[in-house]
Amino acid sequence: MLPDDELSIIFVDECTIAKLNEKYLNHRGTTDVITFDYLSEKKIPAANDDHRTIGDIYICCDLAEKAAIHYKNDLSTEIIHYITHGILHLCGYNDHESADVQKMRAKENEILGKLNEEFALTECVEIRAAEIRDKSK
Repeated sequence: MLPDDELSIIFVDECTIAKLNEKYLNHRGTTDVITFDYLSEKKIPAANDDHRTIGDIYICCDLAEKAAIHYKNDLSTEIIHYITHGILHLCGYNDHESADVQKMRAKENEILGKLNEEFALTECVEIRAAEIRDKSK
């Protein structure tokens, strides 16, 4: 990454994310986060040698709000979780297979834990860790 690289974070509703999900990922229905990695996909050329758009992260605000209620988080903490998830996709993590999901969730928890130490986020990390333990039983 270069100092002037750009990453767009776009907030959308359930209808919009469902359309994106079907059009670009061939999946029906909604999802919480969709990430487009332009550097690895080489779909959008760099504006110049010093500036590139590295990707777009689409976040479904409707689903973030529902998840915040479910996990007893505030909305901003849930959004931070979704942004972290999208960035990890840009770093090569995926969540297609169960083992990959576990690796990605562990990295999310690590990052969210560090963010929590620095910025006093709500208990998102502990709630997610408990969810992972419950699902792995």
